[in-house]
Amino acid sequence: MAESMNEKLLELHIDYEMSLVSSENLKETIKKEIISYLDWAKDKNFSTLFPKEKAESRLKDIIHRATLNEKALNLLKKAISAGYNFLDKDNTKLNELINREDFISSANTTIGLRNAREKIIQFIVNSSAYSRMMSSIIYAAIKDFLAENPITKNNPVASSFMKMGADFLNNLPGMQGNFDATITDFLRNNLSGRIQQSEKLIREELETGKNTEELLTEIWNFLGTIPLSEIKNLLPEKEVISFLEKTPAFWEFLKSKGFVEKVAFHQLNEFYLYFGEKSIGSILEEIGISKEEIADGLSEGMFIYLDNQDLREYYRSRVKERLSGFYMSSKVQNLIK
Repeated sequence: MAESMNEKLLELHIDYEMSLVSSENLKETIKKEIISYLDWAKDKNFSTLFPKEKAESRLKDIIHRATLNEKALNLLKKAISAGYNFLDKDNTKLNELINREDFISSANTTIGLRNAREKIIQFIVNSSAYSRMMSSIIYAAIKDFLAENPITKNNPVASSFMKMGADFLNNLPGMQGNFDATITDFLRNNLSGRIQQSEKLIREELETGKNTEELLTEIWNFLGTIPLSEIKNLLPEKEVISFLEKTPAFWEFLKSKGFVEKVAFHQLNEFYLYFGEKSIGSILEEIGISKEEIADGLSEGMFIYLDNQDLREYYRSRVKERLSGFYMSSKVQNLIK
């Protein structure tokens, strides 16, 4: 059966559309479309193209629907496990990824954030965890001194005396057989003056920078030699998973209190307040990026994924189905008779 004119025109049109997405032309086709759109949009205000009311409605819907369900959580767990499996097999050391000078420079910059530094110091030294740590360190130092002191070390009489003293103290009312814990608690409850002194010393050390370089070098010498395969020991996978499992409940709590919506809408309002009445062209100019750079970046990224023969075959079938209705219509048939 002879091919009709409609069918010939359909095939010619399909071939033309497919030529635009061939390996040779795909990148240029994408780039032309992006530049064409940006040329059209450059004089239009952001709020004209993307009305704030629609953005608000969409944002509210996203927040309402956004949830970490069990399937999503399992997917995240698998991703974390895959990351830890990678670390298990990688013996690259941290000092092979970043050099000492860059590390110290970054750390010094962080330390130089005075206001943040002050708040962090105050939070740490005034926390119950810090006082517990300090009291444990002091008590451990006292015990080590008594154990290593030449007068008591290797001296059976002194050793027996100390053991008798500990047994006696453990049996005193209120000790409950736990002399170490009781003394540690006592130290913690009477450390306020020392904690203030430690806060002052930390602040002076960081302010003057006298020993900062030495401290950061010591940290670098320790961290720099750790292979990536051992990082998982610093932050065990089980702890990360445990934290992740608590995230959905915390997220839902923040949503139920309206906190998430309040923060999101504040950011949206601030964005439209600043950019809403500006043209797309002026926004791109302000952030220092040209339409050519956008087109190059997007076309390069999209080309990697779209340059695929299976995808082309699928695209061809979609083009054919979409155009067939037109070329096989009675209007076209009447036109070419």
